[in-house]
Amino acid sequence: MNHVFLSGTVETVPVLLSKESQTPHACMDLIVSHQTSNGTEKKEHYPIHAWHNVALSMLHTVKPTSRVSIKGYLCQQHIGCEARVYVTAEEFHVSAKHPLRPARRNAVLASNQEKRVDENTQILNSSPVIEEVETTCNETA
Repeated sequence: MNHVFLSGTVETVPVLLSKESQTPHACMDLIVSHQTSNGTEKKEHYPIHAWHNVALSMLHTVKPTSRVSIKGYLCQQHIGCEARVYVTAEEFHVSAKHPLRPARRNAVLASNQEKRVDENTQILNSSPVIEEVETTCNETA
């Protein structure tokens, strides 16, 4: 069987799709982020379906922005000529608030701050408005 392991952020509130007399069936959307080989971040959306007790647990413990790890398998649903792929969850785990350890998280935050400062400096240095203001200030001094 094709097993998949996903870790990501819940995008939507889990929804119960089955009626009360039927087997519990719930679904939600999961966003999985990863870095590509060229260093850009890519986000992928996966529809997650669950049945039985897994569906009931998902409904009661998962909310949007929760970090979850899911073990499941890929499924296909054919609607007309279109095939839709989704993940059936066999089990899931709600993770801590932030997936990175504190030291790593601080390093990532510091790196992002440096990038923002560098981008702002480049914008300011290339701005003709700033050069005009500096010229005006030098003429009056």
